[in-house]
Amino acid sequence: MSRLPITVENRLRQGLVKPENVYKVQFSRSPWRLRLRTAFIGATVIYLGFSVWGRLVDNQLDRAASILDEEETPEEEELEETAIFFPFPGTTRTIPPRPYRATDPEWQEFIQISKNQALLESLRGQLAEQVREDASKQLPLVVWAGKDFKLRRFWLDVDFPLVPSPEFERSGLQIDDEGEISWVTVPVDSDTVFKLQRILWPAHLFQSVFTTYKAILLDDSKRLGRYLGIYSGPPPPTPEQIAEDAQRRLTRLTGRPIKVVTKASEPTQSVNTEKAISQTPPLDKEPEKDKSLLDSEETKAAASRIISSLHSHFYRPLLEGRKALRRKFQPLKPLPPRGCIMLSGLVEVDATSAWLVFDVKAFWNPKTKAWEHRSTDCKLRRFQNKRQGPPGGR
Repeated sequence: MSRLPITVENRLRQGLVKPENVYKVQFSRSPWRLRLRTAFIGATVIYLGFSVWGRLVDNQLDRAASILDEEETPEEEELEETAIFFPFPGTTRTIPPRPYRATDPEWQEFIQISKNQALLESLRGQLAEQVREDASKQLPLVVWAGKDFKLRRFWLDVDFPLVPSPEFERSGLQIDDEGEISWVTVPVDSDTVFKLQRILWPAHLFQSVFTTYKAILLDDSKRLGRYLGIYSGPPPPTPEQIAEDAQRRLTRLTGRPIKVVTKASEPTQSVNTEKAISQTPPLDKEPEKDKSLLDSEETKAAASRIISSLHSHFYRPLLEGRKALRRKFQPLKPLPPRGCIMLSGLVEVDATSAWLVFDVKAFWNPKTKAWEHRSTDCKLRRFQNKRQGPPGGR
């Protein structure tokens, strides 16, 4: 019996339809149904396998682990309780500090320290001596003021903070020993918070790069203006001129002649070497070796000229960027711990050829009986030469 429709079969018998235009078609099942069935069977097999494994093997392992836990010491239990914490950026929050109360132990300690005048005078002397010692180890200050640093006088006040330093906390995911994941909020020290802020937002680096590009555009615009005849001012300073200006300022500041060494003579030496080699007659025995030697020397001389040109072109912009980086980059100062007292004021140091005045702020911890050196802030406030001359010269 034919599977064709009756009308098509009648037309085929009457010769109205050609046999070659009639094809037999077999419909197959949809492939996605087959894939869905395979995935369902696979998931069922995996589930049954894990169920059998859990009943036969995991129960025995749990029993053995419970027996071992009963035999563990408290120290081992504390070690196993450590969890892994993954902080999320942007979740750091500052906790406003609560002012000290009269019943707080820190305030009671402040009362005892305020009555001990001998301790306060000792702390002032220790801080002033520490400033003098640190100043004597700074090479720029030694060059400007000499080597002999002596403590002249100091004005230091002792302050008892009414409010402790603020605390910080951040949130993130925590994975405990049992593999449970939870969202927790934990406290964090100020040093870590400040470092993370500097890494995520390096403002000092942005300012340095901006200053460098600004100087490059300014110098290139001056050169282009002089080339087109628009700008008639002085050209950008060369590295030699910058070194001479720095030498004059250092000599005027210290009162002693100071020589600033530059590398401007290196390209000239390489050019002279090239000229000397080119004037040397080649040897007859090994002409190929002499030619390769001359080619290598010419390549080195060309590379030296290119490096010298780039150095002269970008020397001032890079110097301006480095100055901006030094101005903006400040060492991170973590907040002092709770219960510290603050000493702040001026310390004057007498050097060989100058007087130096430092503005200092430091913290002393009564609990540890030690200074919080990482929180200490000391800056040079005034520098005065003992021998001064007119800035314009004679």
